[in-house]
Amino acid sequence: MNGDTTNPLRLLLVEDNALDRCVLLRALRYRQRPFYICEAVSVAAASALLQAHEFDVVLASSRLADGDGAMILQLVTSLPQHHPAVVILGHEDDDGLDEQCISYGAQAFLIREALQPCVLISTILQAHQHARLQEAMRLHLQQLQERAEHDALTGLYNRHVFDDCLNDCISRGERYGKPFGLLMIDLDKFKRVNDHWGHCTGDALLREAACRIAGISRSCDRACRIGGDEFAILLPELQQGNEPAVLAERLVAALQEPVRTGGRLLRIRASIGIALYPDDGHSALALLANADLAMYHSKRHGGRLGIPPSGMPAGLPAP
Repeated sequence: MNGDTTNPLRLLLVEDNALDRCVLLRALRYRQRPFYICEAVSVAAASALLQAHEFDVVLASSRLADGDGAMILQLVTSLPQHHPAVVILGHEDDDGLDEQCISYGAQAFLIREALQPCVLISTILQAHQHARLQEAMRLHLQQLQERAEHDALTGLYNRHVFDDCLNDCISRGERYGKPFGLLMIDLDKFKRVNDHWGHCTGDALLREAACRIAGISRSCDRACRIGGDEFAILLPELQQGNEPAVLAERLVAALQEPVRTGGRLLRIRASIGIALYPDDGHSALALLANADLAMYHSKRHGGRLGIPPSGMPAGLPAP
């Protein structure tokens, strides 16, 4: 919805005083400025309308029978997606309320005793434009953060996020004594795919592998691409010590399913190494070294799953 004068803005008016509501409705019709207006006489009614409809602007009284302007602001900021502009109508004796409402996210605060129709309408229009700019900036920053945290090819978290999460897991482990698991995953003979079929086929294979890794991972896990054909999964919440091995077995089964890309049927084969905190190390360096050691031990022996030196014998047989 844009802000030109031919396209009505969707406005929610929240006012429980019938006389004040009539005055505001008359002012909103000043100079024939088109608004599509819904009315609410309470915070509860405003909440229902905000959940059911999208509005461009909310014009709300600072004093309501079942709440105040701050509650209206909380309703707006808690909306999952669309956030309308908010203009609060206060009173001359609302000391400090204007600064409070602005700090809570209102685009404007007007004193109703000195309110003129032209000022009301111009403030609403400016608040709407301000909210649109804020939303555009929020989305832009969100996109920048997504790019900074996620691998561009696969959509998984990148190496930077992996390092931060690993260090966070170690810090929580040191503080609360909570164990966690680390899975290192390497696609076997992936270079041959690029050499024989080209990088487009290799990229498609990496994306499919990432999709399967993400699909197997639990919601609390962090699946990452740490470079090339190497992936990792951090398992921060372990109830049982065998959970990483169980997840790795499921992952092996999921990855070995054939992939059709470019008219070819290819099979992904991966070697997986496991390290557990604190059994296999208390530092990121030690955990990564042990997980890599287990993974390469499995790879050298034609296996699929490697267990760290402190655990069970490495190198389970390939299917």
